[in-house]
Amino acid sequence: MLSYDYSDLETSLAPYFDLFHTAVTFGWNEWRRKYKDDASILTRRSRASIVRDHILSKAIALVADKPELRIVSYRGRDFIVIHDQVLVTFKKLDRKGRASNPATDQSTKINEQIPLSGMPLGAKYVQAGYILDVTQSDFQEMRLTYQCGTDVLWHLTLSDANVPAPRLEDAPQQPERVSRNIRPKIEKPSVIK
Repeated sequence: MLSYDYSDLETSLAPYFDLFHTAVTFGWNEWRRKYKDDASILTRRSRASIVRDHILSKAIALVADKPELRIVSYRGRDFIVIHDQVLVTFKKLDRKGRASNPATDQSTKINEQIPLSGMPLGAKYVQAGYILDVTQSDFQEMRLTYQCGTDVLWHLTLSDANVPAPRLEDAPQQPERVSRNIRPKIEKPSVIK
């Protein structure tokens, strides 16, 4: 078993805890303000998309003041790139703190921590996200998570007071991950004339 040290991840993210907290809070405040009366006609998927779009718009505005950060869009997904070491995206998280996506080549690579073409090599993919309350109508917790496959290897909870919560939870020792191709490429038979 290998032991992982996530202190470099926390060090890279620490200067931006307030940015993540502010963006997520803004997204939910906009949802409450603009859609409170119409919320009953919208699906959970619609709500998640609307909240995420508001979160992202605020994050883009906040990143504009920070020359060490940039926003990169890759096939419909937006990342905040921190010193070419960490790529942060905003996601709704499940009860266990995991981001879930339809199984595509891109989402599989992100979940398995495999570099996407054109992205910084060795950069870690992190989700800045929220976990919904029991009623699924508001968020109960904000987290930064580092996921590999379906395992959350590290997370940091951000408190509601705009200050990172004092607990840092490292995962137990994890075996080295082996990349799996979930949807194997099917070769078309060649035609002989």
